[in-house]
Amino acid sequence: MEATWIGAMFGFMAGALVAWLWSSARVRELAVRGADSEQRAAALSAELIDLRARQSALGEDNARLTERLAAEQRQGAEKLALLEQAREQLGDTFKALSADALKASSESFLRLAQENLSRFQQGATAELVAREQAIEKLTQPTRERLEKFDGKLDDIEKARIGAYQALDTQLKALVDTHLPQLHRETADLVKALRQPQARGRWGEVQLRRVVELAGMLEHCDFEEQVSRTTDAGRQRPDLIVKLPGGRQVVVDAKVPLDAYLIAIEAQDEAGRQKALIGHAR
Repeated sequence: MEATWIGAMFGFMAGALVAWLWSSARVRELAVRGADSEQRAAALSAELIDLRARQSALGEDNARLTERLAAEQRQGAEKLALLEQAREQLGDTFKALSADALKASSESFLRLAQENLSRFQQGATAELVAREQAIEKLTQPTRERLEKFDGKLDDIEKARIGAYQALDTQLKALVDTHLPQLHRETADLVKALRQPQARGRWGEVQLRRVVELAGMLEHCDFEEQVSRTTDAGRQRPDLIVKLPGGRQVVVDAKVPLDAYLIAIEAQDEAGRQKALIGHAR
């Protein structure tokens, strides 16, 4: 019955230890994935800064071209105003002349002047339209590039937000799920190791692993749990190592973990160091 209970305790302890190791590996994996997400978010932020700088430069070019177009439009308007003023002045001048003496010639001259003025106005208007079209053609690529950059900036911003959201989700999952589970499993393992029988059984298993790693074979080089009667009474050591010449080394596994468990649960560094020193002694 005692052996069954000890075996059950050892199985529980081994299961808790495996779960703790798995949870620790999962925590490290999530930490690595979180670091990768952080690096990707940082790279996207750097690219966003570069694109914003290029967008600012293109905006300055567009502002200069727009100002140039406005200046050309103002100059064209001024020319048209001057032409209109000249026509009015010319008309006033001819009105002042004698209608009888200069009627025919003045009408002909006025018609010719009006035709010349009309051609000049048409030429000035065509030149202004041509300049506006040239500036429009010159600024069109810049506007298109600005629109593309705006779309690229939106995509990068969405990718950056998505990366941070993924990182936040992973961290939240780590905090909400894995850390509480890890705490529970660690507490169960510590609770099991505080029981002398389970701790003793764990020490026996570790002792057997040590001698097996040393290349020893059971019944040839060592024996376990052999009952023997001596002057001190009946004894059952954990392990007897067989040496040449019929000599033997009796080994009893001890697992002094109280100080170590206290160190793990210590709330400050000084208490932890003190408990570790006690464990080492």
